[in-house]
Amino acid sequence: MIFCANIRPQPYWEVQVVDIRHRLHVIRRRQVFAGAIIHDFSKIGQGLFVASLFCYISSLAICVHENKLSIDGIEVEFKRGNGPTS
Repeated sequence: MIFCANIRPQPYWEVQVVDIRHRLHVIRRRQVFAGAIIHDFSKIGQGLFVASLFCYISSLAICVHENKLSIDGIEVEFKRGNGPTS
């Protein structure tokens, strides 16, 4: 066997410390990445909520307008005398 004088084996605890540091760095990177994704989804969710609220209010306005037109049509029929007889 050939041994190099400058290279000595690391103790087991040093290997564990290096491994733990590596794992912590990986965990931090994942947390930052997940935070960015959640932040983006939050903004997308808010945008979708505003869009759906706008569509709901628009739909409600259209329904109110159609009801008004129906009531006006019924009033015209009553004025013509074609309504139900009492």
